[in-house]
Amino acid sequence: MNLQEHIRRVIREETHKSTYVIRRSLCFNKFIDKLENDESDVPVIRNARLDWNGYQIILTAYMRRDCEGTDNQYFDEKLHNEIMSFYGDRLYEWFKNKIMN
Repeated sequence: MNLQEHIRRVIREETHKSTYVIRRSLCFNKFIDKLENDESDVPVIRNARLDWNGYQIILTAYMRRDCEGTDNQYFDEKLHNEIMSFYGDRLYEWFKNKIMN
């Protein structure tokens, strides 16, 4: 694939998002809003061995359960990385304010 084809593919994917991707993004935003407003059921676990890296997995599992409507909370590295690339800053701020304090 040459550079022009790659650019076209990226533009097409970014401008023509599927209904599923849009719905999931809205749900993730809503989930983080609830988390920030203390309206979520994510447990606040203060444990010296549970740092930000470990808490990320807990948060993405809860997000997936909440937004995908399934109890199947297996770890999916690709989806975890996608969530963290878009929402990691907001999630880290919540972690810093709720868990580290």
